[in-house]
Amino acid sequence: DTLDADLVIEMRPDSMLLNWVVDPITLGFDAEGRLTDYVGLGNIRRDKDRNYDVDLRYSKTPLPCPLLPREN
Repeated sequence: DTLDADLVIEMRPDSMLLNWVVDPITLGFDAEGRLTDYVGLGNIRRDKDRNYDVDLRYSKTPLPCPLLPREN
């Protein structure tokens, strides 16, 4: 699937063996470098052996982030 993002990065293992076992993680970023999408394995357990696959869409927040120092 194609994400509606300015920059899309897909991360996958280098090892061919791990590539068969682990699905890639896809990240989308906007023009300001903010994360807009995360598609891949989540950190919530489905059962004792598996986690959920997630498709997260983040809404834009005004820049600058209050945690970053302000420019003068």
